[in-house]
Amino acid sequence: MRASLLILYLVSFCAGCSAGESPVHYDPQAARSNILASLPRDWSITSPSELQQRCFGEYFTHPQTEAFLLLGPVSHYIQWKDRQGVTHRDSLAKECLFVWIVPSDFKPSFPAWWTDHPPLPERVYASKGVRIYGIELHHIADTNRFDAILEKATETSWPPVPFSWTSWRKDIAASQKK
Repeated sequence: MRASLLILYLVSFCAGCSAGESPVHYDPQAARSNILASLPRDWSITSPSELQQRCFGEYFTHPQTEAFLLLGPVSHYIQWKDRQGVTHRDSLAKECLFVWIVPSDFKPSFPAWWTDHPPLPERVYASKGVRIYGIELHHIADTNRFDAILEKATETSWPPVPFSWTSWRKDIAASQKK
């Protein structure tokens, strides 16, 4: 009887110690669903672009990385000069947010600040299960038209356009706490 009480006490003690700790669980689909639920009207989701993979693929190398684009309603224009010096302005892109969801124990290997690299995504949210990174850019849907412009252009620029979803960092972080 005394041995059974001791075993019962030991089991209760061990169960009590672990009751407050939840196991770390990486669920990128739940994180993604929460982000999608926080999207403003007129925003949508699409698959990762070639640019997202080409420019940022070396940073997010974890095999379970979940990457996608959130497209906004605002058009971005490329301004370019042709060989005759005529300036053109073509609506060629939409505002977008590149998003990456990775396990919390994975830290992207961002390059040193003094090297030449694309702009760095920023960590928007971190918990015991996931880390979420994002960066504001633009998404070029018609890459053939873009390539044709680059062939004819002597100068190009993307005039700054205010990002319409100004609270995306706060909204994404809040979406994960629900």
